[in-house]
Amino acid sequence: LTAQHIGSSIENGITIGFLVGDVTSAVEELKSKGVKIYRDVVARDAGKNAVVLDPDDYLISLFEPIFDDKDQQTSGYHGFTPA
Repeated sequence: LTAQHIGSSIENGITIGFLVGDVTSAVEELKSKGVKIYRDVVARDAGKNAVVLDPDDYLISLFEPIFDDKDQQTSGYHGFTPA
């Protein structure tokens, strides 16, 4: 996000997060495109979470909230494409 890359987000404490409708399919899609997985899908009380690395090794958190109506929170997106 800057003109000069100075270390990774692990060193700098930066994480970017996205809500997704289906974190498992999002991670599978990213794996198929060669994206590095920092932490695979983990189920938590509030939903499922995974963390991937961007090309500069910045952490990108993907979160699938637990809702009866996920479209309410994710605007109808499942993975990275509209349902």
